Amino acid sequence: MTRIFSDAGCNGKADSVSRCVACLLFATAASSCGGSSTTVPTPTSASVRSVSVSGVTPQIGTTAQFTATATLSDGTTQVITSLAEWRSSNVGVVTVAPTGAVTGVGPGEAEVTATFNTVSGSQHVQVVERPVGTLFAPAPRSPMGGLEINDARPTLTVDNAAANGPVGTVTYRFEVSDLPSFPADPVRRFAGDGVLQGASTTSWTLNRDLGNDVLWYWHARATDGTVSSGYSATETFRTPTSCKFNVTPSALLYSAGGFGDAIFITTSAACAWTATAQWVFMRIDAVPSDPHSISGAGSARIGTTANANAGCNRTDVVKIRWNGGGVDIPASQRGIAGPCAQ
Repeated sequence: MTRIFSDAGCNGKADSVSRCVACLLFATAASSCGGSSTTVPTPTSASVRSVSVSGVTPQIGTTAQFTATATLSDGTTQVITSLAEWRSSNVGVVTVAPTGAVTGVGPGEAEVTATFNTVSGSQHVQVVERPVGTLFAPAPRSPMGGLEINDARPTLTVDNAAANGPVGTVTYRFEVSDLPSFPADPVRRFAGDGVLQGASTTSWTLNRDLGNDVLWYWHARATDGTVSSGYSATETFRTPTSCKFNVTPSALLYSAGGFGDAIFITTSAACAWTATAQWVFMRIDAVPSDPHSISGAGSARIGTTANANAGCNRTDVVKIRWNGGGVDIPASQRGIAGPCAQ
C-alpha cells in the first residue's frame, strides 16, 4: 500500500513541481509532504499519463470554474486544478485565471489548456452572443393632453415597456423640451437617465424648475444597457400662466347715507386672489359668512356696501392680494358730522 497526497500538501504552486509530483505520485511518508493523505493501492512508481480539462462554457460577462484532472500510469486519477498552469488560446474569447476560473469575453472559439509536469490537456469552448430580447416603447400615462399643472417640477409617468425574450435590468430615459423636436441643446432639452423601472409604471420628477406660460413636450424610452426601446409617443403639459392683474377703481368713495360700489379684477382664469375689507361698517357683498373677505380666481366683480355714517368722515383700505403681489384700494366715506378733529 502506498499513499497519494492531496494538492494541499504541496502548498500550492510555490513548491517545486518535482516535489508536488513526488507528493502526488510516489510512495512517501506523510511527514515529508505535510498534507492529508488517502491510502490507495498503487504501484511503487507512477507517472502522469494524461491531463483532462472539464467545465461549462461561460456566457459573455460570466465566469465558470474549470477542473483539471491528471490520470496516472497506474490508472488512478488526481485533481490538479490548483497545481496546473492554465492558458487560453484566444483571450478575446475567454480568459483563464491561475485558479482555472474561465471568463467569457466575446463570441468565438478557443482552447482552454491546463499543463502539469509537462503534460497538457485542453477543452474546446465556443462562446456565443448572449440571447438578446426586445423592449417595446413605454406608453405615456401622465401628464397628458396639454394639461395645465401647478408644480414647477412635475412628475412624469409611463406604463412600463413590454419585453420579449431575456432582458437585463431595465432603466428609463425621460426627456422634456419646449420643442417637439427635442433639440440637443441643454437650454431647450432636459433629461433624466438611469431611472429604475417600477412595478408597473415608472416615474421621474424633474430636477429643475420649468418656466411658466410654456407648452412642454415629453417622452421616454427603456433600456437594459444592451437593447433599447423606441421613445414613447410624445405628450404635452402646460406650466401655469404668469398672473397679471388689473384692478379698478383706484379708490372707493361712499356718501354719508351709504351706498354700494364695486371693485373689478381682470386676470387669467387660473389666477387666484383674495379681497379683504377692514371696516366694520363696510361689507363685501354675497359673503354672509364673512362679510369682510372673499377669495376667487380669474376675473371678477366684487360688490361692496357701506352703512350710513352719522359721525365723522372715515377712511380705510380694501386689500387685494395674489401670489407675489397685490394692491391696496383706499376707501373713504363722508360723515354727517363732517371732518372731525383728530
